[in-house]
Amino acid sequence: MIALLLAAAMPGQAVAPPPRDDEWLILQTAADPLALVGVAAARRAPGARVIATEECDGMRPGLFILVVKPGRAPRSPGSYVRRCIAQPYSATGRGIASVDPSFAAMRARPVNIDGGDIVSFIRSNLLVRPYFLDLPNDPREGLRVAVEDMADGRRRPIERDCTAPEVTRGVDHIAIACAVEQIAGQPVYRTVIYRARDLSRVRDIPRCRDPQFFQVDLLRCWTQTVSPAGKVVLTPRYVRF
Repeated sequence: MIALLLAAAMPGQAVAPPPRDDEWLILQTAADPLALVGVAAARRAPGARVIATEECDGMRPGLFILVVKPGRAPRSPGSYVRRCIAQPYSATGRGIASVDPSFAAMRARPVNIDGGDIVSFIRSNLLVRPYFLDLPNDPREGLRVAVEDMADGRRRPIERDCTAPEVTRGVDHIAIACAVEQIAGQPVYRTVIYRARDLSRVRDIPRCRDPQFFQVDLLRCWTQTVSPAGKVVLTPRYVRF
């Protein structure tokens, strides 16, 4: 409406329309999101965020883009404006960056962290959100992963430090498996069942992974045991709660 009024007041002069909410100025594209974060990237493009193209309909999947809103940064050579029609139940569709802004503090490229390890995603209305802690001599290179409930539109933290989480939701409950140790080079998990209403703990199941609800009060996970040869063996376990 403002643009139309300006056009009427100044006939013969073109007035640029206001930018759309789903338009972004793309500054850089990469297959590896680690190439788009860190202190150097933050200095080059303050306030920029990373979006996974697979969460934007009409964009080529499998890429990550460093973006800002048009007009908030001068156009650099090679930058261009594109629309991201975000999938409504994705992280991007809910206004959450594909890579948490905390990774802007990363000073050096990590050795034992892959690009896929830092990407946030939503599954079963649960946000799995890797984030970065700038800690000296941290054996995990600053990587932490939070799990948050988003079923009612709010972000309610459940787990603040869950390694390689596996998540699922039932009718009234949430199950989250976190890797808590390693045996024979393989991660060993603990599954925790939460009541969805108030996020209170209902049951802990040690050495069990890949939880799935089968009934309102029945969960299956895979028990991890160590064979005489030192290998981790998976067997199904059904747990009532």
